[in-house]
Amino acid sequence: MVNVRGLWIPLELMLDEKLNRSEIITYSLILFLSSHNQKCYFTNEFLSKLLKVTIKHASRIVNSLKNKKFIHVKFYYKDNSKEIVNRELIPLKKYYPLGNNKIKNIEITNKDFIDNNYSKEKLWALYDN
Repeated sequence: MVNVRGLWIPLELMLDEKLNRSEIITYSLILFLSSHNQKCYFTNEFLSKLLKVTIKHASRIVNSLKNKKFIHVKFYYKDNSKEIVNRELIPLKKYYPLGNNKIKNIEITNKDFIDNNYSKEKLWALYDN
């Protein structure tokens, strides 16, 4: 198992209405694990344990990200067989941390969110166009 101590979820990914929570977390994990060589490998079993879902549901999450054009999936098969040996996940959309001139540097407190002072529209307005 990968030694992950935390996961950064890009704001623009959190606000993407095409994705559900499981897809957001999964795509963030793919971005993190692929940061060195632009691709990553993990099984549906690993994802199912991380998200506390069934292996079948983990497979649906990955397929949904593929169908929504967030990732490319490449399979490696055992010689002369249809048995999958490995699966490569390649992120197609890139997201960057705060401070890269794409997002204005901001300070938002937990209280702001609790008090609903930041709607999705207000958060999107923080972006430089």
